[in-house]
Amino acid sequence: MSEFHLASPPAPPELTAVDLELLRMIATSHTLNAIARHFSYQPRTISERLNRLRSAVGADTTWHAASLAVLHRFITDTDVALPSPRPRLNGAQTRVLHEVLTRHSATDIAARLDISKRTVDTVLTQLRTAFAAKTRNQLAAAALLTDSVTCSAADTRFPNVPLSQFLATRPGQAPAPAPAAVPRTAVAPR
Repeated sequence: MSEFHLASPPAPPELTAVDLELLRMIATSHTLNAIARHFSYQPRTISERLNRLRSAVGADTTWHAASLAVLHRFITDTDVALPSPRPRLNGAQTRVLHEVLTRHSATDIAARLDISKRTVDTVLTQLRTAFAAKTRNQLAAAALLTDSVTCSAADTRFPNVPLSQFLATRPGQAPAPAPAAVPRTAVAPR
């Protein structure tokens, strides 16, 4: 398994307390409506904020943003409920989980792995159960935090090693602080 990379992983972006709280809520299976209620805003306003946040962290999907938030230590094992003990995955589950982190839909995963979409849906249900994850966002975060996949599964700019090994090589990078209470005006659209 090669660990050769042309460049270092990207530096974590500067995020506001609101951005950090949004990322944590995404990774812990909060729906757009629940997030909107939390901040007392319309779902559309939160959706626009999430689009800007995805762009800021270099993510093309919400679950990619959750994965990058883990890789940049904006989300840690204290933010996401993790299964104990770590799930033992079979070959099909491992392959589908990797494809989930590479941001493929169930239909695309079925085509890439040459299996039926129904099989993919069944394996995704098994994975959600094994990781106690309600959404792909939570599944992606939990898979990284339990070292069930390598960092490069979530983003090829990161090394092909488990998260714990990657973080051990970056001891000076502390986790992002927990967000303080955020006043409503802090979420206003830009």
